[in-house]
Amino acid sequence: KPLNKYGWSIRNLWNDKINVNEGAHGDGVLGVPYPFTFDLGQTAQLSRIVVNHRPSGQFSWGNGGGFNYEIWGTDEYIDDGDYSEWTLLLDCLPEKPSGLPYGDYNDEDAQLWIKGFEYDVPIDAPKVRYLRFVFKDAHPVLAEITVYGEPEGYMSGN
Repeated sequence: KPLNKYGWSIRNLWNDKINVNEGAHGDGVLGVPYPFTFDLGQTAQLSRIVVNHRPSGQFSWGNGGGFNYEIWGTDEYIDDGDYSEWTLLLDCLPEKPSGLPYGDYNDEDAQLWIKGFEYDVPIDAPKVRYLRFVFKDAHPVLAEITVYGEPEGYMSGN
């Protein structure tokens, strides 16, 4: 599904800008699940993925865009809706330090939101070239995705 609502673009996910009002914005009318896929540009053994959502403020912690999502990977791009050749790498639902209900947050929650959410990829995960994020609760509104792994140590999507 596209990530270009309001003039935002998937390319913004790799521009090293995490606290500005730009990024990749899904279209809420397209419903869920809301998948999007990108090419890392090389096959790699991933170690971690850092996801920065839309900048903090009124949009933090459930006030705009989803943050309950899965991250899938494969070495060969397949776009037929069948996930049998994809591997589920991560099931992501960030936890708030405060424990406040989603939609409410305190300063500690806001600082974590700005820092981004870091997920360790299981060490036994296969090497992948393509990542597919599948948002389960709402459309994605993201600022940045940073992918770490070997052989390069750091990769960004293409």
